[in-house]
Amino acid sequence: MEGEYPFAWQERVNRWLHMVSGQNDKAPIKINQDANFYSLSLDVGKEIGMTINKGRQGYLVQIEGSSFTNDVSLEKHDALEIIEENIIIKAQQLSHFLLIEMKKP
Repeated sequence: MEGEYPFAWQERVNRWLHMVSGQNDKAPIKINQDANFYSLSLDVGKEIGMTINKGRQGYLVQIEGSSFTNDVSLEKHDALEIIEENIIIKAQQLSHFLLIEMKKP
């Protein structure tokens, strides 16, 4: 399967699935950029954190559902920019997220 990588859905349920990374990181799909892509499916009422380290930034997209992320309400298709911050996500509905984390310019 050239150009594809199969991920089992269960790999992202209530935990971050690290799908894509730069050449020196651990994700199975490699790119020539200093960036990481994560996916998450979070059950209702569950919480999970993520740290965006110093010198890094992230872009979190609420693909489905609704949540509170650091007390900010997110609905389907909402997004947040995260800069050098710890976040806590709590699902209000079954939620699916994409997080892109990269070096700050």
